[in-house]
Amino acid sequence: MEIQNLNLKESEKKKERSTNIKERDLSELTTSNPTLNITLTKKCLFDETVSDESTSEDVSYIQFSEDCIKSIEDPEFNIFKLKSEIGEENILNTITCYLFTSNGFYSFIQYDKLEAFLQCIESGYLKENPYHNELHAADVLQTCAVFLKWGQLKSKLRLTNIDVCSLLISCVIHDFKHPGKTNMFLINSNHPLAVKYNGKFFLG
Repeated sequence: MEIQNLNLKESEKKKERSTNIKERDLSELTTSNPTLNITLTKKCLFDETVSDESTSEDVSYIQFSEDCIKSIEDPEFNIFKLKSEIGEENILNTITCYLFTSNGFYSFIQYDKLEAFLQCIESGYLKENPYHNELHAADVLQTCAVFLKWGQLKSKLRLTNIDVCSLLISCVIHDFKHPGKTNMFLINSNHPLAVKYNGKFFLG
């Protein structure tokens, strides 16, 4: 009986958390202010501890325009505009948080664990890499979101939330630690990656 009560309470907590997420969606956040303070590092967009009285001393904030937020899933989205507003070092985190919020993934994923994961992935994208960098990963992620929304891929392919979440995460990590060289260059130079994978074509 006690085990059943515990399971019931846990189920109610998850249901309540999911409801809170849906109630605090991005459209609600953008109605009153053309410029938003949205935290990217320690708090989530819907974190109840973030109040109107929060200051920069309490949590790190990045400001960006309402139009940029609402257009992330649009085909005409300009990722370079968002980069100019918030910086390349925040762009992958920003788009990932937006998509996870709008899709309701935080009902089964803990934000603090996602944040730790994103920090690890971001550190693996080489700043000196001119193409296969963090901006490119964010661009692929946003493009995938466009296909999902406007192509209605979730319903057409009968994808679950886990499927969509996995797809978006694969976009985030797809060029993790890419050295910025071709497969042949790495093979011919006996790069450790080429040695590890026995000279096979291992880069996307």
